[in-house]
Amino acid sequence: MVTTTFLQREGFFMANTERKLALGIGAYERCRRAGDIGAMVHDVASLAVEASGGVNKVELELMPDGKVVQLALSDKVDVLDFYADDLPVEKLEKEAGAKIRECLVNEPIGTISVWLSPPGGPLNYQRGSVVVGMNRRLGELKMMEQYALVDKEHDEEDFLIMALGLSTYAKGQYLLEKAEQLRNQVFIIPPRKEDAWQWLKQLIPLEKAWQSIISGEALEVKLGILKEAKEVVEKIKEEWQRAVSEQDKRLVGVRIERLMEEKNLNLGGGDCGILNGEFQTVHEILQDLMFTVFTRIGLDGEVEEVETSVSSYKYIENCGACHKKIEAYMKKGDCCPHCGGEYKGC
Repeated sequence: MVTTTFLQREGFFMANTERKLALGIGAYERCRRAGDIGAMVHDVASLAVEASGGVNKVELELMPDGKVVQLALSDKVDVLDFYADDLPVEKLEKEAGAKIRECLVNEPIGTISVWLSPPGGPLNYQRGSVVVGMNRRLGELKMMEQYALVDKEHDEEDFLIMALGLSTYAKGQYLLEKAEQLRNQVFIIPPRKEDAWQWLKQLIPLEKAWQSIISGEALEVKLGILKEAKEVVEKIKEEWQRAVSEQDKRLVGVRIERLMEEKNLNLGGGDCGILNGEFQTVHEILQDLMFTVFTRIGLDGEVEEVETSVSSYKYIENCGACHKKIEAYMKKGDCCPHCGGEYKGC
């Protein structure tokens, strides 16, 4: 038994057990075996853009075999395969992703898609998100130019108002009684005569984000961060290739986060999940650590005292070799995410 007092003393928060990793290295296992860093580079860059509150530009392509892909990630894996669906809210978000995919497959060039993800909800999102897309032609391929806008300005009621405005132009019927109903709904809007982004700007008031899109700044920023992310992932490629255990993979994630931080690019602060640097959740500790419990039973049968000692992991503030911050729980044999030095235990 592990008491609440023990968990509070060690600084763990039960809320973290409900959060996924923003950069889950295990998701790239197929890429690791193929030696392909492209998907990880793209995701690291996207996390950095969104964590900074910027606009994240992506492109979806409809391939001749019917798959819808992000060529930056893979030309063989359909975009729906990249969605997590472990939690109920993630299942709803995947449904929205499927509707965006269908828009590209079935709707004509010029069609606009809009997905509104309000703040709050089961995962207590601290800010809203708006994903807009438009079907275009790229050579022989049909593609969707898509932008993810971070919205720190509007609350749940504001999102409902924006949804009502969009629904007057969109195809189909929508449930718009409460903000949570927006999680799996996508507004499909027939082609407009005017510029799509200038028109949407009137319905979704995020002036700075729209200016970034219209001026081309969003693309320029994304390309710059992609370059930095590629440098970082190239540095850890060999460590990633050797990472087999979950612990190894999390430490690779920590190293990526720290290297990006050194470039003044934070991967945290958004709603995509927790950082690998916070990876010691309660559940992981219960699985990995060895506990010794001592109890004293009084004459009345009540437990008078419970002490719990932990023998496998120790919280490490700084690396003993390079002296850089680690701030994570480690066991004997684990390596520093900065210099690779091995923790010998104590």
